[in-house]
Amino acid sequence: MLKHLTMLRSLGRQCERLANNYINVESTVRRVRQQLWFNHRCKDHGFAIQIVKSTCSRLFQARINDCHRRLDNCNNKLQQQLGKLN
Repeated sequence: MLKHLTMLRSLGRQCERLANNYINVESTVRRVRQQLWFNHRCKDHGFAIQIVKSTCSRLFQARINDCHRRLDNCNNKLQQQLGKLN
């Protein structure tokens, strides 16, 4: 009897996990469909070009900021090495 209860609990947890996985995938499908619909609407109404320009501008600014950050890190390392040499 105890063996059957343990098996039923295990099946219940397995079914719960399967149901949760299904719900997660269904939510992902819904979000992707909404994004697809939004992208098509933007394209149809000519917003796509504005979005691309805005995104490109922000991307280049992020790249510039990243270069400044890396340059600062390199300069700090150079100063540390120079200090060790002195």
